[in-house]
Amino acid sequence: MLGSHQGSSGRWLLHARRSRLCCVGTRWRKVRLLRRKDHVEDQGGGDECRPSNVCSNPSTCSTSCKYVAKYRAQGKLSSACQNYVAPRWTAASTVVIAVKNQRRISVAFTLSGKDVMWWTGLTEPPSDILDLLEFLISRFSNVDEAFRKIINTSDTKTPLITLRVFQAALVALDCGKFKGPDENQRLAAIFRYLDPGGEGSISQNEWRVLGQLWNEFDLTIREFVQFLQIAFGEDLQDAWEALDDDQSGELSEEEWFEAVEKIGYFGPARVIFALLDGSDDGDISVNEFQVLENYKPKPKA
Repeated sequence: MLGSHQGSSGRWLLHARRSRLCCVGTRWRKVRLLRRKDHVEDQGGGDECRPSNVCSNPSTCSTSCKYVAKYRAQGKLSSACQNYVAPRWTAASTVVIAVKNQRRISVAFTLSGKDVMWWTGLTEPPSDILDLLEFLISRFSNVDEAFRKIINTSDTKTPLITLRVFQAALVALDCGKFKGPDENQRLAAIFRYLDPGGEGSISQNEWRVLGQLWNEFDLTIREFVQFLQIAFGEDLQDAWEALDDDQSGELSEEEWFEAVEKIGYFGPARVIFALLDGSDDGDISVNEFQVLENYKPKPKA
């Protein structure tokens, strides 16, 4: 099973061995998953998980954690907790209720403890890693292409990225994501994240840890494009005219959030804005919006 959630605490993916479910960009209702077969209680109201609700490891957490104690006592697994080691559930039929494209969807699937492989999401890496990805994905088709470009900016042409090469490459690529008095410290923190062994260099295999998040970003954009096509038709110019209702030719971040909510999109709007704002000036122009043409589904031969 592959599920996706976007709330104030971020998106997550839950991977399991048997079934597969993918609803990226969907706003999910918080539901109670009970052990009792064929029974689910929807808390309703479209409540999202709040950071205060997050328990880092409820399977080993002490009963002093009020959320874990509460849900364990009631025999429930809360969707409010992230990054958990799966408890030994008994198999149960479960229903996930989502709001997608302004429609209520119920998806039934069976899940047991042995099915769960791992749970990860966009909230796990540092925020600067996400900023780096937002910059790179708007300029390169995959992580390997970005790696090669960074390597090619160095004089030595070695197949390793050092901190000096990394910093120089972002300057050469006109990356403005980290401008400020703490730019060097932020880039050094990103480098340490990608160099977990502390060797002082990033190999291509280490760099590829960005691949999973890269794919999530890419899928988010493609699903947003599909949403626009369903709502406004194949011509994305029609979608732009609906979003840019004052016809100024640009959308600020605040205008963007208001516009996508008005058209009924409840996915990760901030991520899409950052990806479209290729100039990093805090606005999306009509030309930057046209980048979405590259993410349209290819016609079947």
